[in-house]
Amino acid sequence: EVMSFVTADYIYATYRLAPLLKRSIVLDSVVLVSPKIELIKHSSGNWNFSDILETYKQPSAKKNRLNRITAAEIRDGTISLRTPGERYSFENVSLTLKDFEPDADTPFYLSVFFKRKALARDLEGRLYAEGSVNFSNFNMENAEVKDLSLTFSALNKSFKAEGGLKNFRRPDFRLTARTERLSDDDLAPLFKSPYNFA
Repeated sequence: EVMSFVTADYIYATYRLAPLLKRSIVLDSVVLVSPKIELIKHSSGNWNFSDILETYKQPSAKKNRLNRITAAEIRDGTISLRTPGERYSFENVSLTLKDFEPDADTPFYLSVFFKRKALARDLEGRLYAEGSVNFSNFNMENAEVKDLSLTFSALNKSFKAEGGLKNFRRPDFRLTARTERLSDDDLAPLFKSPYNFA
């Protein structure tokens, strides 16, 4: 699962030796260049990275644990998201994390080019988001995003939202949004609405 989860052309990392001798991983910086990240949700409801998180959460005296990353960056990445019956592609992904700790609020900045092939027409757009994320020691039910500011541009229109997200396993979005005029036809490349609206 790890190999199918993420691959990268280059990975640069600098680390501190003293904490490593105590089985504590402290990285000064991590840079992934042109990574390909594949997120797969199986019919069981589990994701392809679930086993990685479960292994991390299990206590072990012999296991090195990630405690801190001062700066982490993804450059020109690609994310494929697959769920039963659906597939999405995100390109030109740029992500920056500052002062990451598994159980602390971490500022992030994200830029993504979005592309989806649909029967009605092709949809392309761009997403920019910033805020802070707390992975709650990789307990996905308690993980959350705070102070989220999001801008999404597609369909020759723009969408802006502010708010937060709780529970990464079953996301609960709380957003205040502003958008230009939209109709059910505009959203057809994303999903078929049971209602006609404008």
